[in-house]
Amino acid sequence: MTEPDDFTPRLGRIRDIGKSGGGRAKSQLQHAIARLKTSGKKSAFSGKRYGAGGAARTRARSTRHLARQRVRRVIVKSHIARAAKSGAAVYRMHLGYIQRDGVERDGSGGRLYDREGDDIEPKKFLGRGENDRHQFRLIISPEDGAALGDLKPAIRELMAQVEKDTGRRLDWVAVDHYNTGHPHTHVVIRGRDARMKDVVIAKDYLMGGIREAAEDIVTRRLGPRRDLEILRARHSEIDKDRFTGIDRTLERAAQDRVVIIEKAHTEADRFDRHLALARLRHLKSLGLAEKSGPDEWTMKPGWTETLRDLGRRDDVVRTLARENRKHKEIAFAESLSPDAAPLLGSVLASGPEDELRDTRYLLVEGFDGRVWHVPSAAVDRANTPPAGAVVEVRRARPEPRRADRTIAEIAERTGGLWSDDLHADADPGSISAYRLAHKRRLETLRRAGIVERLKDGRWEVPENYLDRAAAYEGARGKGLRGLVRRRLLRTEARPPVRDFSGAAVRLRFARRAGCCPVAGR
Repeated sequence: MTEPDDFTPRLGRIRDIGKSGGGRAKSQLQHAIARLKTSGKKSAFSGKRYGAGGAARTRARSTRHLARQRVRRVIVKSHIARAAKSGAAVYRMHLGYIQRDGVERDGSGGRLYDREGDDIEPKKFLGRGENDRHQFRLIISPEDGAALGDLKPAIRELMAQVEKDTGRRLDWVAVDHYNTGHPHTHVVIRGRDARMKDVVIAKDYLMGGIREAAEDIVTRRLGPRRDLEILRARHSEIDKDRFTGIDRTLERAAQDRVVIIEKAHTEADRFDRHLALARLRHLKSLGLAEKSGPDEWTMKPGWTETLRDLGRRDDVVRTLARENRKHKEIAFAESLSPDAAPLLGSVLASGPEDELRDTRYLLVEGFDGRVWHVPSAAVDRANTPPAGAVVEVRRARPEPRRADRTIAEIAERTGGLWSDDLHADADPGSISAYRLAHKRRLETLRRAGIVERLKDGRWEVPENYLDRAAAYEGARGKGLRGLVRRRLLRTEARPPVRDFSGAAVRLRFARRAGCCPVAGR
């Protein structure tokens, strides 16, 4: 019997996957090393504590002695528009759009005004701001705008307060719109002040400070909201096919999509209970809620998003009905099934979908006679087809942009990070404007929660970045893509009318011979 050879076993770690784990360990090591590096740059400037940022937190509200429900409500939407590659054309297009026909009470075009005068010449304002890197756009919509009558005095008072809060003399113009159920005002503020210095307004002031100042002004002019006004406003939300204040209360009270309506002990609680139960019964009729007990309701998955979509559709339908009264029924291209044939038709008109960002929807008449609403996400913003153009709308497979592929390639080399310096090292021939476009793309995806910006100005890119970017594009465009097949206006072909009289025939023969007969010969 032979003795076995001596050997010494080399044991690895528990659950070690062996050689195939080397790549993963290398990737983790690169991530760790990249986080330890410091670029030596200061953290990215956010403007959070600059000028108006402090004013938004410390300004004294004149209505602070009133309960919140007594204050007149004002909706303020804001957007920072940047010149980018189009330059002043972006500013010119927006200013022309907010002055379009039909926005005044008499159906005429909007008229610009500023702090001192009416009927301001738009060319002068555009000439002063054609080299500005950015501009601020506001939409100010008081809930009781109709009661205010002329909006100009209130807007001028508001802009004076904004100048006081920011400590700057701003260059601005405004246009009042009365073409909707709620009168509102568009305000455009130049990106430079009277001293030609760049205007920086903090986000917290844009999002909250201007609204608070507007609510103070409207409340002083109209007085606090009375009990009857509050009750009527809240009761009117019961049968609205949109997301309302009652829905916001139900959303906060829901636990795992289950809402329990508590018993009422006071008169105010009884009114709130009545509103909640009436609203839940309406949501049940829409298929968004189901009663599961005496005072218990179960909400359907995604019920809040469904309500928001219904509200957006109702707004579009009302706008289209006002502008195109002959079209009674409108279908939405988003409802096309994934295996549906491409939609072919001609463009009837285009309209605003987001007045701050100048995005426009299309109204397309299909060759089968149906009228379709095509969202702005499926339309090329820089090349909107004119009325009469033939377009094709189809379901598109979501794909990442070319910039996303470049960002992912650089992040793979640098351990999951992207920055302007890292991009320049990877592609020495790239110019700063090209790299800035990639940075803006990352900023857009940061707001969607896909990437993260670090304190040193670098961006952390996840390993599944391309998949998430493609999913974002698919959701943003509603899975639709529009293509322009022909830009020629649709006209009816008519045969040319020819004159076969003797004089006309002799004239044509003379022209072919190179001479022109004298009249009368």
